[in-house]
Amino acid sequence: MSRTAIDTDTNGERPPPEDDRAFLGQPRGLLSLSGLEVRERFSFLGMQAILVLYLAAAADGGGMAPGTAAPVSAPACSAVYGTVAVAVGLAVIALAPWLRRTMHPVH
Repeated sequence: MSRTAIDTDTNGERPPPEDDRAFLGQPRGLLSLSGLEVRERFSFLGMQAILVLYLAAAADGGGMAPGTAAPVSAPACSAVYGTVAVAVGLAVIALAPWLRRTMHPVH
């Protein structure tokens, strides 16, 4: 960490504070950041599971298909959801060069 005018007092005699390396040799803010990421990922995956269960229950009860509803299992809904998620991811990868040329014409 370098010394700047903010790190020293008006006389310029106080040294800058020592680096705070309390979390496995990393800055202290990394602990809160990693905790935030874990909570975000846990809630995202939980909502995905709830969505699959909702789709399975709605399809089984006729909520998703008006008229005659064929029973659909949770694994089948999960497979459909996973297929759509992978297709969207692959479409983004496939369209990335075109998007790059379209969005950034200076390249």
